[in-house]
Amino acid sequence: MKNLTKILILIIAFSCGTQKKVNSVANNISDSPQAENFQKFLKNFSLNKDFQLSRIEFPLPDCKYVGTYATPCTEVQKEDWKHLVLNDTTKFQVMFYNDSYDSEFNLDKYERTLGKVSSNRSDCLYYQFLLEKSKWKLIKITKCSK
Repeated sequence: MKNLTKILILIIAFSCGTQKKVNSVANNISDSPQAENFQKFLKNFSLNKDFQLSRIEFPLPDCKYVGTYATPCTEVQKEDWKHLVLNDTTKFQVMFYNDSYDSEFNLDKYERTLGKVSSNRSDCLYYQFLLEKSKWKLIKITKCSK
């Protein structure tokens, strides 16, 4: 089961381009006064439909992996979007990625992925958020199954 989790993390990392996992320093930097606090953003994103719509980059890529095979991504249009409730982070595993090649932290650009994995580890769902110009946005959804 640990291997499946590692494979899924690698798939997500490579599907988004080359990324380096960052340490807890990124959490402190991205939640600094210059940047929007992710937990507060997530709560507002979950509770306020209009806010949520304003923080999604449409058309939103919706990608699926079956095993290690990537199917072509579809795009979700704004008019087809259904409101998500994601603020219960007890059900999600949060992973941090730095999306740049260098080791310098860019205060205006961070990525966080909320991952929801089924209890038998056969299915997963990832919501990828990007911090850009001090504001969080949902930029991609990735689904996977065995």
